Amino acid sequence: MVQLRDVYNIWLTEYYLPLRLEGLKPPKQLELDQIIIFMESNTISWAKNWIEEGMRKGLEKGIEKGMQQGRSEGLKIGRREEALSILTRLLVRRFGFVPVDMRDRLSEITHDEIEQCIDVAVEAKSIDEVWNLIRNH
Repeated sequence: MVQLRDVYNIWLTEYYLPLRLEGLKPPKQLELDQIIIFMESNTISWAKNWIEEGMRKGLEKGIEKGMQQGRSEGLKIGRREEALSILTRLLVRRFGFVPVDMRDRLSEITHDEIEQCIDVAVEAKSIDEVWNLIRNH
């Protein structure tokens, strides 16, 4: 007749430990006191492995998140620079020039403000209409 201790031993060594400790094959048919010794003697190395694995996964996630944020910020900057280029070209085509102090101020305003300036510049009668909008931001 199979004893409860033997069933527990089989469950522990063939199912539980291999699931919890990937790649580990504990010796089969150990007595409970031998299983305890086996687990105690390996606990520190298992803990180190778990810590290393956790750190590796955390680093991978951190790198991925940083790359996503970098791409997002790069796209945002690129969109702003493109809008600024469009506004500058539009002002030069419509009014023949863009004053230096206006160019300096344009470098300080947001993408949305640049977009507003483009909308005004399309129908403005003079560059002063756009300049007044820029000064008020």
